[in-house]
Amino acid sequence: MTDYNGFLVVNKRKGIGSTDYVRMVKKIFNQKKVGHSGTLDLLASGVLVVCLGRATKTIEYLQKEKKTYIASIKFGKATDTLDAEGKVTESTDEKVSIDDLNMILNDFVGKITQIPPMYSALKYKGQRLYDLARQGISIDRKERLTTIYSIELLDFSFEKQEAKIKTQVSAGTYIRTLVDDIGRALGNFAYMSDLERIQCSGFSIDQAIDFIEEDEDFIKSSLIDIDDIHLDMEKIILSDEALIKRLKNGMTEPFNSQYKNGTYLIYEQNKILGIANIFTTAKGTMLKLTKHLYV
Repeated sequence: MTDYNGFLVVNKRKGIGSTDYVRMVKKIFNQKKVGHSGTLDLLASGVLVVCLGRATKTIEYLQKEKKTYIASIKFGKATDTLDAEGKVTESTDEKVSIDDLNMILNDFVGKITQIPPMYSALKYKGQRLYDLARQGISIDRKERLTTIYSIELLDFSFEKQEAKIKTQVSAGTYIRTLVDDIGRALGNFAYMSDLERIQCSGFSIDQAIDFIEEDEDFIKSSLIDIDDIHLDMEKIILSDEALIKRLKNGMTEPFNSQYKNGTYLIYEQNKILGIANIFTTAKGTMLKLTKHLYV
């Protein structure tokens, strides 16, 4: 059985769950070790990064990467799910202007707090919040600090009271909540009517395959090798074979003090060894391979 190690960038379709794609990938590649780097709601489409084999070890790092979305907004109504699938809970006949919208969008750029929606995959005492919400149960949720790196208004219709924005955000940001908060900041209501993720975990929509329309040979040929991982980390290329061997054996090794303390991608020439930490001790600057990604 072939051992696949890498990333399959899927252009997820609406109505198909993220875990459904994982199951399909497992079947096509005949591989058990498969996961994804970040769920997309059923309503949403766009980049879903499916990891195979040793690449699944990188999921915890991929999940922390920035994400970029294009979100469609409908003003004048709020829903219980904060999107188009929910029941309308509040409404108004007041209109939003493009000038007011442009002005308020700037207020959301930077570090902000969000309250996660009840219709989310977060767990409370072992139960998903969306399962509790469907039972009519509401749980107090703690505010979370998140970062909005940018928001760009792509389109606006005063007559239809609809807008489209492009936003880059930190991990853990709820776009539905952002849309709801924008509406309320305008003294109005809003819900997310559509969502497309165009960048995730270092991969973009132009790298994504439709998957459903493609044959198995094309899907397998589209696998991006684990050596081509894209993380917001500096890359260090090692050539000292003795050092590499000691790192592989789990040793903590003295290292070049020119590097700051932090997390790095470690390569042996063009082949990835893993993810390592550089830190300072009484003995000086040290290097330790904390995540082994080599064969």
